[in-house]
Amino acid sequence: MREVAIAKNRVAMLKTFGGAESIEVLTVDIPNPSRNQVLIQVESSSLVFTDLLIRRNMYPMLRKKPPFVLGYSFVGHVIAVGLGVTTVQPGERVADLTQTGSNADYVLRSPDTLVRVPKTLDAAEAETLVLSGMTAYQALTRYRTMERGQRVLITGAAGAVGHLAGQLCTEMGLTWYGTCSMPQRPAIESSGGTPIVYDSQEGTAQLELESKNGFDLILDLSGADPPRTSRRRLREGGVLVLLGMRALWHRDAADRNTHLRDKLSILKHFFTGMLLKVRQPRTIAIYSIADRKREKPGEFREDLSSLYRILEAGKLKPKIAERIELEEIRRGHERLEREKLQGRLVIVHAKHNSQVHAPSQDH
Repeated sequence: MREVAIAKNRVAMLKTFGGAESIEVLTVDIPNPSRNQVLIQVESSSLVFTDLLIRRNMYPMLRKKPPFVLGYSFVGHVIAVGLGVTTVQPGERVADLTQTGSNADYVLRSPDTLVRVPKTLDAAEAETLVLSGMTAYQALTRYRTMERGQRVLITGAAGAVGHLAGQLCTEMGLTWYGTCSMPQRPAIESSGGTPIVYDSQEGTAQLELESKNGFDLILDLSGADPPRTSRRRLREGGVLVLLGMRALWHRDAADRNTHLRDKLSILKHFFTGMLLKVRQPRTIAIYSIADRKREKPGEFREDLSSLYRILEAGKLKPKIAERIELEEIRRGHERLEREKLQGRLVIVHAKHNSQVHAPSQDH
């Protein structure tokens, strides 16, 4: 291999677990791809609630210590491949789920994990489907066979995953209900769902009434109710999919005592769900996108490709709360921490490296 002088690589490095001030944007060398590696220039990368949990050391599915680069997923284009790579070529647009490492201008990945992205799609919208869209899609399609007219309850239906899940329910012909706050009610209605306003007496009564009819599928994105309570809302043969814990996070989580209470609440919710799943494996599912991708990589590629076809056909519209630059990542984390956003934050990577020449590879 011969190396060519090229621009530098900006990365969002988590120096230590803690607040947004623990993140530092550093400039490092762009790596060269080794055998069976692909070098990708990132167009857009994630900034989601899971990134916040990772930063605070409150994400039970990840055992990793700083320093490391944040970022759960990305969309970008291939600029160089290592020896032995034949399945992708420079110039192709791809996406991947990384769990960490995506908040960088350049990333190295295995070609086996990449999913092709249509070049007609907006980079930020395409990025939202890698984590948020896939979570919604697989929760709706991979745990039981759903038929038109069946009933779905989505808790936290106006959030990053919920608003996509609702649109997919409408596309699939399902009857769906979404819990939300009063200001979020129009978003649920415009997506074809029936809003249940959780912070009102009417909403509480409405949820109890609809629960008597039962639901065929419940996507629990908020963690507001204990899993046992949610399970009782299922019809015979129904499935509860545990997906999120946003309601267990408080805006003053920077306070040490509140942070500890939140962490304990999240762990309790997670392990209670695991215990119920052991006892009733056909009724309870705990969704971890990283684990499922690792266990079924072909399924992941198939499902994400299906989502991109739906997006390309105009049948899905991701909501983006804000597109931010990598240098603004601290502000993005702070906003995510204190606000209930309708839609996603997406990091759009500056185009100052768009004319960079890739490292050469002699085969």
